[in-house]
Amino acid sequence: MPRTLLYRVDLTKIEGEGDFPCPSCGNLISPDDESGLNYEIVDIKTDRQGRLRELIIICKKCGSEIHLEGFELLDELEEEIEDTSEEEDI
Repeated sequence: MPRTLLYRVDLTKIEGEGDFPCPSCGNLISPDDESGLNYEIVDIKTDRQGRLRELIIICKKCGSEIHLEGFELLDELEEEIEDTSEEEDI
């Protein structure tokens, strides 16, 4: 039985709109791809406040398991938006 390859991808270290190649086979993984042909989300990990911490996906081309990390930037963006919104209300 073939072994499943496991990879970790830190989204804070990739450039662009979030697209990245599968570390094993190069299949393009894109957050905009809703076809379900390139990858499948198999688990979502959140913290106690419900904020996204890790997303685990499977590449449908090679079967590699990819752990996506680096969602902390979303928290920072959300805080910046809230701060800006509060300043506009003043």
